[in-house]
Amino acid sequence: MARVMGFALVLLLELLNPFNKAFSLTIDQVLNKIHFFYQNIQTINGSFVQKVEAPDNKTKLSKGEFWIQKPKKFKWLYESPEKILFLYDGTKFFIYYIEEKYLAVFSSPKEFSFELPLELLTDSSSFHKNFKLESFKIIEKDYWKLNFVPLKRSLIERISVIVNLHTGEIRKMILFHATGERLFLTFQNIFYNKKLPPDLFQLKVPEDIEIEIIN
Repeated sequence: MARVMGFALVLLLELLNPFNKAFSLTIDQVLNKIHFFYQNIQTINGSFVQKVEAPDNKTKLSKGEFWIQKPKKFKWLYESPEKILFLYDGTKFFIYYIEEKYLAVFSSPKEFSFELPLELLTDSSSFHKNFKLESFKIIEKDYWKLNFVPLKRSLIERISVIVNLHTGEIRKMILFHATGERLFLTFQNIFYNKKLPPDLFQLKVPEDIEIEIIN
């Protein structure tokens, strides 16, 4: 009788184990959750914390705000430790060093590794088109870590994302750069489908700045 009760207790604990649900999901189900979460989202905005780890183990911490509008527009404002604006209006890419009063203009954000991470947040079918799943694992209750390798040539060699299993929402990203740097992005205070000002992605800069057209 004691053995039966002991077995029943173990079975009950297994059923109540919060990790059981995670183990019961397949990788395709997790990818589908991400797909369904982002497919109907048109705008994303919030704050971020970024940590960059250099190959020599030196780290740099930055904070700021971001705005994304499908299909490809984005505004990424670093507020500390220095003010830098990365902006893509759909046709040109701008890097504005606000305190130095210097603006660089590019034809595309590809060279700065923005394109692939942006695709993950805006193109819900991007996983199948542009990435190969390298590995995945459960890291804590209700969260999976998925590791992807880009299928097209990029300065980013691998991207890891931390996904909420209940919603499919991506809360963290880790970008592995070809130079050996690792960039950790944590998203906070996120709003979805919030109406953004029509001129948000139009660059407004003072007249007394240095402007350089790169390509």
